[in-house]
Amino acid sequence: MIISALLPSREHYQVKKRSDDRLLLCDRRSDRFEVSIPIDKEWGKTWKIAIQESHNKSDKADYLAKVRFKCVEIAEKATHTIERQEYKAIVPAGYSCEFHYLGTIGPNLWLDYSIILKENKSYGSS
Repeated sequence: MIISALLPSREHYQVKKRSDDRLLLCDRRSDRFEVSIPIDKEWGKTWKIAIQESHNKSDKADYLAKVRFKCVEIAEKATHTIERQEYKAIVPAGYSCEFHYLGTIGPNLWLDYSIILKENKSYGSS
């Protein structure tokens, strides 16, 4: 899937790997979430982002192991919003969105990346 959006704040990421042309960063709270961005580009731009999923298999079950947001090129307009939230919950809920990437970071602690279509953005509405 390709979207265009701003990335969450740079403060949430640390450098995992550096190549000649790209930086690979991982979320400070969970290595399941990565950002790949060209080295010579600024963070606070709207990007066309390819969302890449890595899956693992265990006991014949296929599960999501990692999500990478690969910044492909600068975009003129954002079509989506990426929201990064940490919260304590037994069952995360609260707003509607296209999809979530959710990972645990401790007992009943969650790290949630929500991809929200901009024109349908609604929080906690009933």
